[in-house]
Amino acid sequence: MRTWILTAAVALLASAASTTASTIAPPQELKCPVGGKSFEHSFYMSYSTWGQRPDGKPYGSGEFPVTPPICPDNGLIMYREFTKAEIKALEGLLASAEYQALRETDTPFFRVAWIEKALNPKSEKIVWYLLNASWEADDDAVLKMRYQRAFLNLAETLPAKPEDETWLAIRLRVMNAYRELGEFDKAQAVYDALNVEALSKGLPVTREEAFELRDEKKRNRWALVDYLKRLHVVLVRGDRRSEPLDMMRPWDAARICFYKRENPEALNAFDRAYCATPEIMQEIERGRDIWGVSKAERDAARAKLNGAA
Repeated sequence: MRTWILTAAVALLASAASTTASTIAPPQELKCPVGGKSFEHSFYMSYSTWGQRPDGKPYGSGEFPVTPPICPDNGLIMYREFTKAEIKALEGLLASAEYQALRETDTPFFRVAWIEKALNPKSEKIVWYLLNASWEADDDAVLKMRYQRAFLNLAETLPAKPEDETWLAIRLRVMNAYRELGEFDKAQAVYDALNVEALSKGLPVTREEAFELRDEKKRNRWALVDYLKRLHVVLVRGDRRSEPLDMMRPWDAARICFYKRENPEALNAFDRAYCATPEIMQEIERGRDIWGVSKAERDAARAKLNGAA
C-alpha cells in the first residue's frame, strides 16, 4: 500500500511539469487485519508531482495526501503492515469510544497519527502523519489550525539534528506552520536558529550549479536551504497564505494570475506586482491559448476530432 509521507528529499530542483496524469487501478479486494472483513479499494497506479506548498503538500495529478484503505466496519486505516501483537492491541483500540468518536470528527491521517501513537509512541512518523492531516483540513480553518497545533506540539519536542535532512525538513515545516498561524516572531526564531549561513557552507550558489552536483545529499541540502530562504521572504512580508504565488512554479503562478485577472480583489498588491514580472508575463503568454479556452470547449473539440478519426 502507498502512504504519502514527506521526507527530507524535498525534490525542489525538479521544477519542470510532468505530463503524466494520475491513473487509478480497478478496485482490489482487501481483508481487514482486524475482524477479517473483506472490502474493495482502488489504488493509484501512477501520478505525477511538480513541487509542493510551503507546508509540504504536493502539487500533482492526484489527490494528496493519498488516503490508505479504510476498513468499513471498525474504521482501521491500513496505512502500514501490522505485527500480530499490534493487531491484538488494535482490537481494543478500534473498539474504544475515543477512536470511534474520532471517526466522526477527524480526518483519516489524524486518526493514523492517533493509532500510531497508541502502538508506538516514539515513532518519528507521527509528526509527518499530523502534517498530512493538516493538508486534509484545507477546507476547515478551525480543524486545520488544531492539526497545525498538534504538529507543532510534537515537532518542537524532537531532538535537534542539524546534520539530518529529515530534521531540517521538519524545522522548515515548523517555521511555515507558525507563519500560517500568524505567529511571525516564532517563525522568525526558527529561521534564525537554523542559521542559513552555516547551512549553506560548501553548497553551490545557483540552481544551475546545484543541478550539476553528483552528491545527492548536497543537492537535497541545497534544495532545503533555497526553499528556506524563499519562505523567509514570504514571512518577512507577513503573508499567512498557504499558497503564496512566489513559492509556486512560475507556470502555476501564471495560471492563477491569468484566471484572476478580471477580479482584482482576488489578488493583493504583492500578487498584482508579481503577476506583472517579466517571467510570469512570459508564462502567461505561453499558456494563454490553453487557459483561454474553457474545459467544455476543449472537450467538445477533442470529441469532434475523435469522431473525425
